[in-house]
Amino acid sequence: MRTNPAFVAWLSACLVASAVSSAQAECAVMMNGDGSYETGYQWEGIDVQPPYFGAFAECFSGTGSVCGVVLDLTCNGDNIPFLDIYVWQDDGGAPGPVVAVSTGHDPAPVDFWPSVSRHAFPLEYAVSVGGTWWAGFWGDWPGATSSWFVGADSSGGDSGCPVTNVAPGLEWPAGWQPVPLVFGETTALGIGVEFEEGATPVRSRSWGEIKRVFR
Repeated sequence: MRTNPAFVAWLSACLVASAVSSAQAECAVMMNGDGSYETGYQWEGIDVQPPYFGAFAECFSGTGSVCGVVLDLTCNGDNIPFLDIYVWQDDGGAPGPVVAVSTGHDPAPVDFWPSVSRHAFPLEYAVSVGGTWWAGFWGDWPGATSSWFVGADSSGGDSGCPVTNVAPGLEWPAGWQPVPLVFGETTALGIGVEFEEGATPVRSRSWGEIKRVFR
């Protein structure tokens, strides 16, 4: 019996799509906040500097695979595109070595305040994590004015561990600092992850691959 090549190609595509869909479906959203936001935060102008001064992050715990980063965002004008998402190892209670990065994401369209919209940004490859680790983003607009903001919860109890990477030369100490030090009382940010507990990723990115995005 002869096999129709077109049918074989179609069947293979369906099987691949099904496998990818199933794998993605197993990655559940994990966030520290309760989804209610009183305000939003963002850095702009000279406060945003490479490689990721002006970034925001939240800590998470668990062993498994991070498939992507989830952001709850709001805006007050035209959307400025392009943000980079990160996963970091923990380093003494702050983001440390970068274990995954994905650049050049455009979150548009973002809902206007007081509405907040959820945006998922997948990693190219799921990354293996364990213990405590961090996830977050950097808005890639050095010197520009921001128009969208990450949701900030100030009434959710001790639910999160929000930090921000303060650029040198500002009134606060440079480097990773608690968000409340800069922006006031904050219990959690609208930063989450798509996470599969106990999973083995298809491939983890090497540090050599990660460094290439900064060249």
